Amino acid sequence: MRNLSKNAGRDYQYRKAEIQGNAGYGYGYGGFYGGGSVAGATTSTYRQETAVLQSNELAVLTVLEEKTAEIRKKMTLKYQVEF
Repeated sequence: MRNLSKNAGRDYQYRKAEIQGNAGYGYGYGGFYGGGSVAGATTSTYRQETAVLQSNELAVLTVLEEKTAEIRKKMTLKYQVEF
């Protein structure tokens, strides 16, 4: 879980830097070219990384619950006591 959180933070920082690096350039007839809102893109990126992190954490917890249930079942059969 710690590694998932750590990697999500790194992914967010990488994507944030990439967005800021591609923020656009120059002036033209219509004003600013490219990029759009860096703040909006950064917020969107943060939300995406948070959603991915939550999904991965849920998957880990689901596997953990399944494995715990398997162990309880095996122990109950072996020792004839409810765990």
